[in-house]
Amino acid sequence: MTHPRSFMRRTVLLASLAWLGSLAGCGAGSAGEPEASDTKAYADTLAYCGSQEPTGADAQAGSWTLSSPSHSGSPVYDVSAIVSPAGASAPTMPVRLQVDIHDYRGLTGNFLLPGYVNPLWKMGVNLAPVLPARSAACVVSLAKLPIMPTLSGVHVVGNISWRSKWSSAMSFAGLSGQVIDGFEFVGDFAPANASAYFFVPKSWAANAQSLSICYLAPSEGSWDCSTPSVTDAGAEWGVSRAGAKPGVYVVTASAGG
Repeated sequence: MTHPRSFMRRTVLLASLAWLGSLAGCGAGSAGEPEASDTKAYADTLAYCGSQEPTGADAQAGSWTLSSPSHSGSPVYDVSAIVSPAGASAPTMPVRLQVDIHDYRGLTGNFLLPGYVNPLWKMGVNLAPVLPARSAACVVSLAKLPIMPTLSGVHVVGNISWRSKWSSAMSFAGLSGQVIDGFEFVGDFAPANASAYFFVPKSWAANAQSLSICYLAPSEGSWDCSTPSVTDAGAEWGVSRAGAKPGVYVVTASAGG
C-alpha cells in the first residue's frame, strides 16, 4: 500500500523536476553554441571547484561529468560541478548544478547545524550541456560555515562568512530585502541557455511576490535585482531568473514576506 505522504512527496518531486526541465528553454537565446571557454582559466576553475578532469571515455567529444567535490574541514560548503574536456552538444538534455538552500536570515553568532535538510530545498543553475572544449563550471554555496566541534560531538557553526571567488567578504549593501541564501556560479565559459533558480519553502516566504533574485557580476560592486518567474511547487515556491552566467546569485525576501 502506498503511504499518502510518500505519494505526495513523490508527486511534488516529479512536479519540481518537470519545472526544472522546462527551465532549459527559458534562458537567454536558444541552445546554440556557447561562447568559447577561457582555456587559460580551465585549470584554475578545476582547482577552485575541486573537480578532477575526467579521462578515458568520459574525456571524449560529446561527454561531460557531473560531480559533488568534497570540501572537508572548516569552512563547510557544498559544490556541484561539471567538466567537459572535449566539449559536448546536448541542447535537449538539461543539467542541474545545485546545492542545498538554507534560511540564514537573522542568524548571528554561534548556532547548531540543522540535522535534516529537505531534499527538495535546492538552489543553482539549470543549463543545457552545449559545451565548448575544456569547459569547467560549478555552483558553490555562498555561505561558508566555520565548524567548531564540541566535546559532545555536536557541530556548532560560528559567524557565517559570505564569500565568493571574487570577494573575500560579500557586501549586501543596496539590497532592499533580507538575503535568505545564495550561491556563486563559477565557470570558464558562458552558457548558451541557462537559468538561476531557488526552491524556497512557503514556510520561509508565504508570499512569492516578496521574493527577488539578485545578481552580482564578477568583481562588480552593484547588485542587479529582478522579479523572478514563479512556479507553485507544492510546499515550495520555484523562482527562477533567465540568462544565468558566472557571478553571484542570492534570493531575498522583503519584510513581512
